[in-house]
Amino acid sequence: MTIGLPTYNRAAPLRRAVESALNQTHTQLELIISDNASTDGTEEYCLELCRRDPRVKYVRQPVNLGMTANYMDVLRRARGAFFMWLGDDDWLDAAYVSECLKVLRVQPGYVSVGGGGKYYRGEDTLIEHSDALEQEQPAARVLAYYQNVGRNSAFYGLMRRAELAEVTLQNTLGGDWLLVAEMAFKGKLKAIKHVFIHRSDEGSSGDLARLAQSFGLHRFYALNPFFTIAATIFNDIAWRSPTYRTIGRYARVTLARKAAGAVIATHGILHARIHFYQHRKRVADDAATLLKRMFRRDKLPHR
Repeated sequence: MTIGLPTYNRAAPLRRAVESALNQTHTQLELIISDNASTDGTEEYCLELCRRDPRVKYVRQPVNLGMTANYMDVLRRARGAFFMWLGDDDWLDAAYVSECLKVLRVQPGYVSVGGGGKYYRGEDTLIEHSDALEQEQPAARVLAYYQNVGRNSAFYGLMRRAELAEVTLQNTLGGDWLLVAEMAFKGKLKAIKHVFIHRSDEGSSGDLARLAQSFGLHRFYALNPFFTIAATIFNDIAWRSPTYRTIGRYARVTLARKAAGAVIATHGILHARIHFYQHRKRVADDAATLLKRMFRRDKLPHR
């Protein structure tokens, strides 16, 4: 099996990610590191890794390909029958791969098996268990996924490389959601509760507005990225993706409408309300600050 690890200028946290991959209880694996033209000490560290452990394959991109292309590059280079991605600031429980493999090897109806996600921001820890998508109907699995998706731990599940290669990680905001939804259309997803992928929640993936701007979206769209994601989901299911062709045009549009609506209902409206109240608080704080400055300038006594 193959673990694909795209990286860029994260030499320090990369060490923890690599160690967690190479210390898996399932030792028969290859680790492919794709360095997106880093300018820190990533290259030196990875070259030393290759000398120490023959399971490590290191690729240095001559120019920065962008995040999405770098993720797809490690998949293209993989040779294992099973594949999973690992972020360069994430790390795995030692039994993560072996526990996922146990299920995936004996249950052909499942296309992905993953553990829970532990997300860290400062001293706070959030545990997210992805819901299993075991409905018999493909459209029902896709809809259930979009009704419940959060930080998307399922993206880091273990999958069969041949099945994963049939879909594309699109270079768009929410591209990881689109990929998991397409995999859910192809087959069932299993969630294991007792092993975890550990993830930092402080990078760009933890801030959707910043992530939206990294994809070149106008600041207006970045203010509520979930409406942008919902529109992308609709277009992908209804028109763009070849994965959904088997259910016919009317069924595709119906599923697209329900999936996009679920994302707006679950995330978009809540995000808009939070943004509204945060904006109102900022306005109030700015007004209070201005009044304090006026009092100081006019030397008026506080009462």
